[in-house]
Amino acid sequence: MKKLIIAAIMFVASAVSSFATTYNFSGIDNGGLGSATMDISISGNTLTMILKNTSPTTLVDGSGINAPGITGFGFNLDSNNSVTNWLLTAYASQSATTPITIGSSINTSSYKWKLGTTQAGVTMDYLNYLKDIKGALYNPAATQGLSAKPNYFTDAILTMTFASTPVLDPTPDAIGSGLTGSEYVRMQSVGNGGSLKLTPEPTSTPVPEPSTILLLCAGLGGLAFWRRKRA
Repeated sequence: MKKLIIAAIMFVASAVSSFATTYNFSGIDNGGLGSATMDISISGNTLTMILKNTSPTTLVDGSGINAPGITGFGFNLDSNNSVTNWLLTAYASQSATTPITIGSSINTSSYKWKLGTTQAGVTMDYLNYLKDIKGALYNPAATQGLSAKPNYFTDAILTMTFASTPVLDPTPDAIGSGLTGSEYVRMQSVGNGGSLKLTPEPTSTPVPEPSTILLLCAGLGGLAFWRRKRA
């Protein structure tokens, strides 16, 4: 019985490592506001990230068009792990309902978004390899300006599978523009031609996903029942 209880405790403890958290980004340049959210969840060996460009479509003073495009993003992971495959999808138009692949570990030359390795200290960075804003990630509500050209629209969904359970690394690194952080979003064409590299606003500690909470409660309940029977 003792071995069974120890095994149950280890199983519950490993399940608690699954979590989900949200990062919020916001900044102003050249009269325009750039904002985004990044949701990261980990379950087993799989990490899923959903990136949303939430930038308003008009300038701060309402006098013109604001259409920032996300041209890069990144987050830190424990470096003692290896990626087995990854997939980045987004939407081809404001009205599209089915996402398309814009980056992948398979046939990487076919896509505009790449897995970057040159960004100082940032393990995961997807860069538009054409070095321009065609193919950037725009707010689906944007219908004018650069976002009206053929581009991609959020929600962008990144799925990564690792050799073992990935762990977010909170250690800040240099990410350029005099900034340091563990997560960031880069935007171009903010307001009247500005650019932003944003680190997260203060966020809460990652929380267990609902399924993990239920599993933890079930495990603790079982332990309590076993202790009552032994009393």
